Amino acid sequence: MSAIAFYRQQADRCRALADEIPLKHSRDHLLQMAAEWEALAASKEAVLRRHTSAHSSQDGDDQDDAA
Repeated sequence: MSAIAFYRQQADRCRALADEIPLKHSRDHLLQMAAEWEALAASKEAVLRRHTSAHSSQDGDDQDDAA
């Protein structure tokens, strides 16, 4: 399982638990935790996109040099 999938799974678990807990304070805390897991997933996706984009542009530069 990728880190992104794991983070999203944790967020889903927090939301599911929040649906079952009657105490508002605890529910709010779990929903905040879910938001943090989602933020981690989004951050990891952004890093991977930048990394992939940087490698793609480097590969393109190599092709320009070969021409």
